[in-house]
Amino acid sequence: MLASLEWATPHGYWHTLSHRMGDAKSTKRQRLPLCKVAHADLSVRRLSRRTNTAVAGPGPAAGAIGGRGEAFRAHVISYADDFVILSRGFAAEALTWTKAAMTKLGLALNEAKTWLRNAWQDRFDFLGYSFGPHHYRANGKRYLGASPSKKSVQRLKTAVGDLLMAGNNDPWWEVRDALNRSLRGWSNYFSYGTRRSAFRGVDRYTYERVRDFLARRHKVAGRGTRRFSCEVVYGKRGLLRLERLPLTAPPCVLR
Repeated sequence: MLASLEWATPHGYWHTLSHRMGDAKSTKRQRLPLCKVAHADLSVRRLSRRTNTAVAGPGPAAGAIGGRGEAFRAHVISYADDFVILSRGFAAEALTWTKAAMTKLGLALNEAKTWLRNAWQDRFDFLGYSFGPHHYRANGKRYLGASPSKKSVQRLKTAVGDLLMAGNNDPWWEVRDALNRSLRGWSNYFSYGTRRSAFRGVDRYTYERVRDFLARRHKVAGRGTRRFSCEVVYGKRGLLRLERLPLTAPPCVLR
């Protein structure tokens, strides 16, 4: 995949990409429901008012493009067979060169998933994060940031729903511990950027699924909102609440 980031973005962008790639293997070992990056796609996106850009794609090409970093005023971020090239002012040139380099390697761009974008107007996803323009809820002011992608949130919700299916007859403490491990691991991975809104949405979904699960198991009439209120589910029943976790940045962002 070829992707683009703005050269002049907040310093945390660089750390986030590096941090996410450093965590990807460990989170995969924990089998957490994280978003995986496409392995065969290439895309170049424009991320600035002045053509500050970046590129991402398969690993072999990443090494080759890395040698052209100075020519494209670029910085290459790679993980497994995906990479992102952060370039300032040379997106079109980087894309043209990448196509030629990949052809020599016996690879080809997926033209349907290759494009240029303005980072001040559009987002792009990489390693489970959505990078690009965000807005403050208080005043609507725009800023460039990173947040869990919609696909990452949906995959976690799907995993939660699968665990709380009607056919699961495991003891509640086992179900709860499995849920909490997935929730904590997911929140640790997405420990940078704007995540409160995503955490709130995950909490709401998880509480509703847990409430339905417990009401069904205990044969409670109705939705079970009185017997299994938020206070009970997050208190006595011990479910982890993402919104209550401290919003601390990963160490690499604080350097």
